[in-house]
Amino acid sequence: MILANADTSLQQLYAAFTAALERGDLMTPADASANDYYLRLLPQPGIEKLKGLMTRNLAAALQDEAQVVINQLLRTDPQIVDDAFSPVSNTTTCRATCTGPGSCWGGAYMWRFIKAREYYFRL
Repeated sequence: MILANADTSLQQLYAAFTAALERGDLMTPADASANDYYLRLLPQPGIEKLKGLMTRNLAAALQDEAQVVINQLLRTDPQIVDDAFSPVSNTTTCRATCTGPGSCWGGAYMWRFIKAREYYFRL
């Protein structure tokens, strides 16, 4: 209902965002990830009422994905974990950064959780 009177291109951009979330394309592929669509949607006029929902949904999806990886690592042979985090095999790049409690999805409430996961995944 919020986007019912919005420009068609804005509706399509929001639909692409939700589709990327559903597919699990959170940070990749470039220019077609949920994060990319989110960053393009934020400055758009007429989207203000959806910003909180979009932020929450993206943050929740990222947290869920990180927790799945952590759970898998905790159940895995340590040698496999060492191999997975070796500089040769680690080609994943995360473009989402939190520079402070106010800059993260979910704000100050999520800051500690996101930073803990960031430290966990650092090489």
